[in-house]
Amino acid sequence: MKKASLVIFNLAEKQAFATWVADCWKKADGQSITLPAYFSLQDDYESFNLKKNQWVTDDEKWSY
Repeated sequence: MKKASLVIFNLAEKQAFATWVADCWKKADGQSITLPAYFSLQDDYESFNLKKNQWVTDDEKWSY
């Protein structure tokens, strides 16, 4: 497998997992929580904002 293919596969896998976590979070009424909520993979520089349903960098996440 070429390195570029591996990167694309990892991004797709990462997005699929984030989508699954976000779906579970919504089913558990996570939107009712007033605090920010994020999902991230270990040692990743991005987090998935569960309230906005989008990826953010660590700089964006901590810039409030």
